Amino acid sequence: LATLLPTLNQMSASAVEPILLSNEFSPADVNKILPSLNLSTSSFKSLLQNRSMSPSDLATILPRLSLSTDEISDILFKQKPGLNLSDLNAVLSSLSLSAEGLGSVLSKQQLTPREVATALKTTDLSPADLGTAIHALDIQASELSTILNGLKLSADEIEEVVGLCARQLAPLELTKLLGSLK
Repeated sequence: LATLLPTLNQMSASAVEPILLSNEFSPADVNKILPSLNLSTSSFKSLLQNRSMSPSDLATILPRLSLSTDEISDILFKQKPGLNLSDLNAVLSSLSLSAEGLGSVLSKQQLTPREVATALKTTDLSPADLGTAIHALDIQASELSTILNGLKLSADEIEEVVGLCARQLAPLELTKLLGSLK
């Protein structure tokens, strides 16, 4: 298939897609050449929708595309087998997501609060951006407590993050949250 790359890059996307989706080529072969194809964003999206790819291929392809956070979430969620946390972090770090976008993508990956904390720890987000990302997760106070304890922030940083997330919590939840922080 790699020998066909120059030819494929000269063809229209509508002609390339059926070739790559045919049973003539294995998914592994197709995945090897995907990063080298010059396809439009919409063509890549349709090829990626139900295709499992290596984290390094995803990290190569996804930044080239103008995808919404929902589209990124959908592609990452459909990876079979699912991406492990370290692979997910590697792919996410290759993307230029806003703090809110990062929170939105993480919220759709069915991660535990501890895994979310681990994912957020690997970013270099400021406390304000952490608050924005966590707010986008749309989580409950108990989950927020687990995430904040997992991030190992200073008291000032926790105060800033909680201040940004507090608007989604009822007063009783906020009181419980503050009491549960270590």
